Amino acid sequence: MASTYENNLRLNEMGTGDQSGTWGQVTNTNLELIAEAFSYQTEATFGSNADATATIGDGVSDKYRGMYIKVTSVTSLSGVTKILNIAPNTVSKMFLIENATTGGQPIAISQGSGANVTIANGSTKLIFTDGLGSGAAVYDGLAKLELEANITIGGSTLATQIADFITASSTTTFTNKTFDADGTGNSLTNVEDANIKASAAIDATKIANGTVSNTEFQYLNGVTSALQTQINNIYPVGSIYMNATNATNPNTLLGFGTWVRFGEGRMVISQHSANSRWNSAEETGGSEAITLTASQIPSHRHSQATQTAPRVEYYGGAETVITEFQDTTLAPGGTTSTYYTGYTGSGGSHDNMPPFITVYMWKRTA
Repeated sequence: MASTYENNLRLNEMGTGDQSGTWGQVTNTNLELIAEAFSYQTEATFGSNADATATIGDGVSDKYRGMYIKVTSVTSLSGVTKILNIAPNTVSKMFLIENATTGGQPIAISQGSGANVTIANGSTKLIFTDGLGSGAAVYDGLAKLELEANITIGGSTLATQIADFITASSTTTFTNKTFDADGTGNSLTNVEDANIKASAAIDATKIANGTVSNTEFQYLNGVTSALQTQINNIYPVGSIYMNATNATNPNTLLGFGTWVRFGEGRMVISQHSANSRWNSAEETGGSEAITLTASQIPSHRHSQATQTAPRVEYYGGAETVITEFQDTTLAPGGTTSTYYTGYTGSGGSHDNMPPFITVYMWKRTA
């Protein structure tokens, strides 16, 4: 019977009568290869930026017979994850494999069409190959490992580590930690004022669509209600809005309220309870122009010059031409004379406006 290499360490299994005269040498080699199976090995398995296959040699020293294999690469790996196939696909064996390749890429350990185990760059995993031929799979040896509480991790027992582990209801202090809420389902909720240090100096530009500086953002301190409510209260219903150049409805400019044009062609006067003309809001009155009546002009008189030219006077309905100056002061019982100056003025109205300037005014009704 000839020698075979069908075992998991690819050792020489001698048949009856085989290796005559060299049996001892073959046995020693097998013992060395068994020892090799517990060894630490380094192998530049990836000779190029492509998938690679490592085949355990039959009856000869081979790095992939080792227990711990530090996998390196001749070149820098890039692109998709590279696959490391372990052959033959009939070998069922445990490996500790370290991904020490350059390029920062993960590698996937495979044996057949079954499951693979991916090892991140710089990490080591304990894996098992099941050796089931073309459909062989690779398993993570620690994926379902159960640990007892007295196992230590980093100097602390597992029980202590678990007690310190963050839970949904735990109160934990984080130092120099990064929270990533970008992933699906990740979020930070119920962050309250008490949770933020006064010296946190949160910049407003970090807020979505932030357009104000950090200094401006601080002016929001002390606001006691919603900002929109605060803005609405600047112009409560009944307020008057004035603009010297823009006739646009204030709802468009301010973003709130129902507004109507107000006081068109009129000046505004403050309410005065003691004056019946304006003791109530929105009373109207006054005129842009007026024509004075005789009772509205001041009491006055005109001087009459001495006349030397003939005058026409009326005495008892008869016209008499006076050619000489005559004193208008008559004796008792005499006839009274009336003298008039010439007419002047046209009786038109006059501007009744004080100095003014025109603006657009609107009243908020809702």
